[in-house]
Amino acid sequence: MSFTILIYYYQQQQENILNSIWEDIDKLWKLHLTKTTTPIPKYRKAIDSTNSYNEYAKRTRNLPFEIYDQWYEARKEREEVNNVIRKASIEQRDRVLEERMRRQRAYYKPIKEPFDDMAVVGTQISNKIDEKFGQSFGEVTDIMNEKIQMRYVRCNLIVSSKVISILIQ
Repeated sequence: MSFTILIYYYQQQQENILNSIWEDIDKLWKLHLTKTTTPIPKYRKAIDSTNSYNEYAKRTRNLPFEIYDQWYEARKEREEVNNVIRKASIEQRDRVLEERMRRQRAYYKPIKEPFDDMAVVGTQISNKIDEKFGQSFGEVTDIMNEKIQMRYVRCNLIVSSKVISILIQ
């Protein structure tokens, strides 16, 4: 135990000696610098102190704005990230809804009704008319066309007979 104390004491002395050596070297270097460097003129000291004060004042004046700018930039970045996440989630939701609606349309797709196409509607109506009147729709239209032609011929005959009677008189 006494041996460890001696070793510790010896290490302490070595450190003290090294510290004192470095302190002496530092003092010598500072003494050398003061002898070799020229003294700074007073106006140069004044300019340096003014510049340092102006820099300090500028930093302190701009500090709230810099803090606000940093806060605003961070907020904008957060909003951009949130917007990207929101857009991605909306797109994903739309894709899922579209897929579900497509499946629903396929599952609940109605059987094709006979009246889906307008071309079929006419034939269906004509078939119903044929069933009701007991004759084909074509025959009904032919009869109607014949009646119209007969009226047209009668009107022409009447008009032509009147014209002839007028001419004769």
